[in-house]
Amino acid sequence: AAAAAAVDRSVSLQQLVKQHEQRQRSLRDANEVRRRNAVAAVEVVAHDMVDAVNDDVAAAFVRQREIEAASRALQQQSQKFAATTAKQLEAVSKFNAALKEVGDVEQWARTMERDMLLVVAALEYVHRDAQ
Repeated sequence: AAAAAAVDRSVSLQQLVKQHEQRQRSLRDANEVRRRNAVAAVEVVAHDMVDAVNDDVAAAFVRQREIEAASRALQQQSQKFAATTAKQLEAVSKFNAALKEVGDVEQWARTMERDMLLVVAALEYVHRDAQ
């Protein structure tokens, strides 16, 4: 009876060990599945984050190109404006010189008119005295 009880206990112990090993395997398998799922989820999140960052970087790069193009266009327009302004300043300067010449001619004409009036007055005086 004692031998039968010892056999029953060893069988029960063997069954408990087998059950424990099965549970351990089952838990390891479940943990491996969870680990794989977690790794896959992390890969998806990392990929999405990289895509989001890449999209932002690409958008910033496009904006930078647009700003550079606008800057070049503005620089060209500024150079054209500077050239046009220089031409306009030259034209105004020439116009001012022409106005000065007109003023000088006008002054010369007044001086000549005054001188001629003096000559006419002197000739009339001489002519009156001669008669």
